[in-house]
Amino acid sequence: MGLIDRYIYALIRRIPLKQRADSEKEVRSLIEDMLDRRAYGREATSEDIEVILTELGDPNKLAEQYRGYNRFLIGPDAFDTYWTVLKIVLAVTEIAVGVTFAIQVLVSPTNLLKEFVDALISGVSSGMNGFAIVTIIFALYEFSQRDNSGRAGGKKKNWSPKSLPDIPDSKKEIKRSESIIGIVFSILLMVLFVYSSHLIGIYHLADGRITQVPIFNDETIRAMLPLVFALVSIGILKECLKLVTRCWTKKLAAYLFVINVVSFAIIAAIFTNPALWNPNFLSDMVHAGIVSGDGDDYQTIKTIWEIVTGRMVLLIALGYLIDTCELFYKGFRK
Repeated sequence: MGLIDRYIYALIRRIPLKQRADSEKEVRSLIEDMLDRRAYGREATSEDIEVILTELGDPNKLAEQYRGYNRFLIGPDAFDTYWTVLKIVLAVTEIAVGVTFAIQVLVSPTNLLKEFVDALISGVSSGMNGFAIVTIIFALYEFSQRDNSGRAGGKKKNWSPKSLPDIPDSKKEIKRSESIIGIVFSILLMVLFVYSSHLIGIYHLADGRITQVPIFNDETIRAMLPLVFALVSIGILKECLKLVTRCWTKKLAAYLFVINVVSFAIIAAIFTNPALWNPNFLSDMVHAGIVSGDGDDYQTIKTIWEIVTGRMVLLIALGYLIDTCELFYKGFRK
C-alpha cells in the first residue's frame, strides 16, 4: 500500500492542518471502496491501485476540493479590478514623478543630471511601492473573502438561489470614476510627501529666476514616512473596497467609517506635530523678496500662516465629518 500512502501524503500536505486528519480518513476510505468495487472480492493488485489513483487524478487538484478554495493570491473575482487599479496607480505615479522632475529642473536648472537620476530612482521606487500597496490590499481582500465564504472545514457551503444578491438601486450604485479619483489623490499624496516634500511651497518669479520657499520641514516629513505610507495605503484600501463592492450597503458604510477614523488619527498625528512646518517660513519669505519685513503684507502672511499651522487639523476634521455623514447617508438610505 506504499503507493496509496504516497498519494495521500501528497494530497494532505496541501491541506490546512486542522483538516488533515478528517481528509485523510475520507480519501483512504474512498480509495478502499473504489478498490473493492474494482477487485470484486479478490485481492487488489498494484495495477488496480495505479488505475484507481489515476482515476482520482492529480492530488494537487483533489486537494483543492478538500480545502474548499483555490490557492490564489488574488482570485479571478477580484483580478480585473486589481489590474485596473494597478494600472491607474502605476500610471499616475510615473506621471507625478515626471511632473515633480520638471518642477525641480525649473527651480534648479544647474543640476540637471542629478535631478534626472533622482527622478529615475524615485520613479522606480514609487512604482514598486504602489505595486506592493495595491497587491497587499487585494491579497488581504481575497483572504477575507475566503474566510467569510462559508467554506468551513474545507467543504463548500451548499449554494441556493436564495443566496443571490439583490439588484442594487441605481441610487446606491458607486460610480467607478469616484473611486478612481480617490486613488489618484492618494498616489499624488504619496509622491509629493514621500519623494518631493521639499517642492511643496510658495514659488516666486523675479528677474527670470524662480525662488521657492518650502512649507514643510523635510527632515520631519522623512521621519514620518511610515505614517504617510499607512495613510496612503488606507486611502487606496477605502477606494478599492468601493470598487469591488460597487454599491452602497450598511456593511460598506461601517467599514469606511472605521477607515475614516483610523485615517484621521494618522493625519492628526502628522499635522499636530509642530516640527512638521518650516520653522523659518516667514523669514524665508522675506529673504526671497516675496514680502517685506515691515509691511502690511508681512502681517497678512503671518496671520494666514498661524491659522494654517494652528487649525489645519480642524479643517481636515471638518472634511472627514462631512465625508462620514455622506457615506452613512448613502449606506443606510433605502
